[in-house]
This record gives sequence, C-alpha cells and structure tokens, in this order.
Amino acid sequence: MTKIILLAVAFCCSAILHAQNVGIGVAPDSSSQLHIQSTTKGLLIPSMTQSQIQAIPAPATGLLVFQTDHTSGFFYNAGTPAIPSWRPLSPSSSGTASATHRQQRYQSRHGFCGNRR
Repeated sequence: MTKIILLAVAFCCSAILHAQNVGIGVAPDSSSQLHIQSTTKGLLIPSMTQSQIQAIPAPATGLLVFQTDHTSGFFYNAGTPAIPSWRPLSPSSSGTASATHRQQRYQSRHGFCGNRR
C-alpha cells in the first residue's frame, strides 16, 4: 500500500515539474511560457547596476534587465551569450533625453494626448 502511495506522489510531482507553461492569475496561453494577468499589479524586471549586468555569466540573447545607474532604463542583450552586447530597449536620439521627454516626443509624433491626425 505504501509503495502505491509513493508511486502516486512521484507521478504527481513529475507531472508538475514537466509543465510546459505557467499562468499566474490566468490559465496560460499555449503560445507563451509565462502568462501573467492582473488588474492591480505589474511585472517587475530585475534591476541591477551596469557592473552587475556586465558580470552576468553567458547572458541569453534577449535577456532583459533594468539598469539603475548611469543611463537608467531597460537594457537587453542583443549579442550572444559568448559575446554580449547590451543595448537600451528604447534608445533616445540624443542619448541623454529624460524618460518624460522621450514619452512626450513619442506622444506628439503618434497623436496621443488629444492631438488628432
């Protein structure tokens, strides 16, 4: 009897460990590895300093982080794990524009905030 219970527990655990995708607050979409749904909370991407980002061993291509010092913002690895190339997710044209200025510039170009085209 004990062997049957242990076998059942082992089977259940292996089924959980082999899940193909995960849903938090929602059943996961089959095309996603992680599906998050919330009307009250957001997603917090790992934040690090520039030196911490550069110290990540073999970062995956497309890895996303939030840099907290120097030019703060979202950065992703556009290179390979062997040769990383960290790039800003949304670079400003001058490289020094504030986030508010970039947002205002985007909104004015795309007709947001009451501007109709």
